[in-house]
Amino acid sequence: MSPVRVLLFDLGATLTLPQREDAVARMMEVLGCGSPMGEFRASYSRQRPPYDRGTADAEAYWKAVARELGLEVDERRITRLKALDVESWFNMNPEMLKLVSRARALVARMGILSNINAEGAAYLASSCPWASVFDAATCSCDVGALKPERRIYEAAAELHGAEPGDCLFVDDMSENVEGARAAGMAALRFTDVPALRAALSRHGLEL
Repeated sequence: MSPVRVLLFDLGATLTLPQREDAVARMMEVLGCGSPMGEFRASYSRQRPPYDRGTADAEAYWKAVARELGLEVDERRITRLKALDVESWFNMNPEMLKLVSRARALVARMGILSNINAEGAAYLASSCPWASVFDAATCSCDVGALKPERRIYEAAAELHGAEPGDCLFVDDMSENVEGARAAGMAALRFTDVPALRAALSRHGLEL
């Protein structure tokens, strides 16, 4: 067994491939957005924190995005936008799924730690057979905190019955890696699968 007791993975752009641009384009179509994709993505990201924190629901989020873009959105469109949004992110990286499957036998606990909204969390819990390899998921919308805030890392460790120092966290964003380290976890920045495999081996996880 590795000296790492709890191995935690980010979801978006770590366990998944980058957000699907075709789904983003369809979201823009549903909104009736004629702006460049970069402008849409900027609004999409700017309005995201309350939604992922769980302090705003999907309706409030999409109305805020539409308002910033000078558009309006109704309930029917919001229903479609919610589905496309989830679809855009759950674009799994098959090589990472192989890696986590192999890693599971090497640690006492393994989990997901994600900035994710209620719709994404519900999909993760009910529609992802691959997620059964994980013991639990720490979702920002449930905790009411976002990476890189200290509280979400502490909540993840507590969920697994561990201290932050027992945990190794993998994330593609440097600020989230630094947040984990500030909370007392070991942390690795994900760039690609070969580099991650090499980094994990230095923590006693030979994959």
